[in-house]
Amino acid sequence: MLVYGRPSVERNAFPIIVMALRQWVETGNADEWEFFSAGEYHESIELGKGKRLVSHGKLSLSDYAEELSETSIGLSLMISPHPSYPPLEMSAFGVRVITNSYNNKDLEAVFPNIRTVHSIDPESIACELERLADDVRAGVNGLAKVKQTSELYSQFLEQGSVFEGVTNYVLERLR
Repeated sequence: MLVYGRPSVERNAFPIIVMALRQWVETGNADEWEFFSAGEYHESIELGKGKRLVSHGKLSLSDYAEELSETSIGLSLMISPHPSYPPLEMSAFGVRVITNSYNNKDLEAVFPNIRTVHSIDPESIACELERLADDVRAGVNGLAKVKQTSELYSQFLEQGSVFEGVTNYVLERLR
């Protein structure tokens, strides 16, 4: 699983993400999961039961695309009306994403593989993590990962068209 981790940016609610992961590790079925963070480097964080949140820091576009192609669940919070790009990028790569609503922002209403928590508390997030982890479908209705979908993977990596794949996906979903 991949979290968008930026400890120095309050609107990304990193402490809540860590609390939610710790709760899920303690009470849920997280034994088979590995936990990675991308966005901003931080020291590895103990989650309990021998699990750690390992930081990759800020990734290059190719490393980010590679990481997304190998990710099943993503977690990215944004305490702001801004839609936040990481959930959209993760979603475009077939990752099942947990994010939060904010006033009238609810990405779940538009994207089938984004789950919205309406209360930004560790318990709600841990429950949603458990639901997604127990769901045997990977990505959008079990579709193959982007790594096997070479056209979108290549578009994502092309200089100057980084967001083209995400933008096209968003526009198509809005139609």
